[in-house]
Amino acid sequence: MTRCLLDPVHGYYSASHNQDESSSSSRSPIFGSKGDFITSPDISQVFGELLAIWFLTRFQPVAAAHQQQQQSKSAEGDAGTAPLRARLVELGPGRGALLSDMLRTFSNFPTLLRALTSIDLVETSPVLREMQKKVLQTICSKLGKKLVVVDRDGDDQARLSTPQNRRAEEDDEREIRVQWYDRPESVPVRPDVWTAVVAHEFFDALPINVFEKTGSGWAEVFVGLKRTSTSDSGIRPETSPLSGITTLRPPSSSFPLSSQQDADAEPEFTFVLSPDPTPLGQLLAASNSRFDGHLPGQRLEVSAEAWAAARAVGRLVSGTKESSSGPQAAPARAEARWGGAGLVVDYGGEHAFSDSFRAFRHHKLADPLTNPGKQDLTANVDFAHIRGALEAGGATTHPLATQQSFLLHLGLQPRLETLLRSAPSEERKREIEKAAERLVEGGKVGMGETFKVMGITSKPLGSEGAEDPDVDGVYPFGLVAQQSASS
Repeated sequence: MTRCLLDPVHGYYSASHNQDESSSSSRSPIFGSKGDFITSPDISQVFGELLAIWFLTRFQPVAAAHQQQQQSKSAEGDAGTAPLRARLVELGPGRGALLSDMLRTFSNFPTLLRALTSIDLVETSPVLREMQKKVLQTICSKLGKKLVVVDRDGDDQARLSTPQNRRAEEDDEREIRVQWYDRPESVPVRPDVWTAVVAHEFFDALPINVFEKTGSGWAEVFVGLKRTSTSDSGIRPETSPLSGITTLRPPSSSFPLSSQQDADAEPEFTFVLSPDPTPLGQLLAASNSRFDGHLPGQRLEVSAEAWAAARAVGRLVSGTKESSSGPQAAPARAEARWGGAGLVVDYGGEHAFSDSFRAFRHHKLADPLTNPGKQDLTANVDFAHIRGALEAGGATTHPLATQQSFLLHLGLQPRLETLLRSAPSEERKREIEKAAERLVEGGKVGMGETFKVMGITSKPLGSEGAEDPDVDGVYPFGLVAQQSASS
């Protein structure tokens, strides 16, 4: 999955792929109605607006606590506390549609807009990074903020910068500093700022490991080549200096071909089992209860990368820094730790899956073993797995909600009515209404029930914390849990 999606030369999100299909157009062919799949931000601006509103409800008590702290210190003759700062972290921003809608919504709330001085984005594709940069330049100019692009590589810069240096760089509330990282684990933990993290359709693209129970234990499922696809056909390997992939080329004209062989044929891939249990399979089977109770022939999907990424998100939200002895809360300073909040929106469920690995091409399901690098690969998200990792990172998670329930509780209907009143024509009204309906459409294939939303908050931090002590009542997740229990 990693190679097919992210390889710099042959990958689905690579520069070469996008340039081949989009030519001079600035629109990526991957997303939207002309691409392979469409996402909620592509469908309606309301999606990003309502996610932004939820983050605003989490920021408001933080701002109130900061103001109270300033007033208290002022009454004591103290010079006061440092200005409240906030940052937005998005994992896999795509074309930047969600990012733009959220920032536009934040602009209606001056306190949050003033506090927002940094944006950290997790993105590996150079093409998509450039698209995100252009989106940010456009929206920041409308917000009256200057966009400062940190050109230094985020993963290297994170090791070089200190909290004091970063804080000094972000003191100008007229600017927003944006920096890119390759992995969530590289984004620095910032206890001194309030952090909002959003991951929309990010975890479903992370690679999975698949295991199958056999009579002798758990074997790992790999992708291999059919025997008739390689040496028997005269196919030769070629390795690009820019890519980690060995490309299999059809035989040259000097190599004799049988009448059944096609010089343009590509090798065929197939699933194969490891002959013996792999070290990873043995480790997981011994330590993970989800491997219990399976019969020979049954399979199980597990994503080690999803665990690492979710644990990093938990640290970002909670302000929990890593140490040699494991996760530890950042040491108390003169300033309060402001914590944060996060949302994970993706398809899947709160359980493990066995056979969800698939591909999408032109909005249709496709064989994931064909057309490598030319179609989207995905697997369902195991939210129970994600929840455990988030909590291991020090964050608090909340009951899983459907996208339908989340958006309706956040005010989709009133916002839709406002947009309909301002629509310039009846045709535009129908478009807006249809788009909003798609976001909350029910049924097994409807986005409203297929997509789930997990809320993340920082744990209560005592007198210095800004989060509500009743974390079980975080809206709308507490309400969703109560309704589920009553039904």
